[in-house]
Amino acid sequence: MNALLPVVNYLAERFLKAHPEGAFPAGIKRMPEDTSLLDASEASSAS
Repeated sequence: MNALLPVVNYLAERFLKAHPEGAFPAGIKRMPEDTSLLDASEASSAS
């Protein structure tokens, strides 16, 4: 996985340069985040 890190960083930098304001259309609602798996994981680790 560490060998891919420079490639991923390069692609991320290219994307950010090409889309400085983001790629999601402005004014469009996004889907709500589903945190049910995170909540269940936190609840089970707290027990």
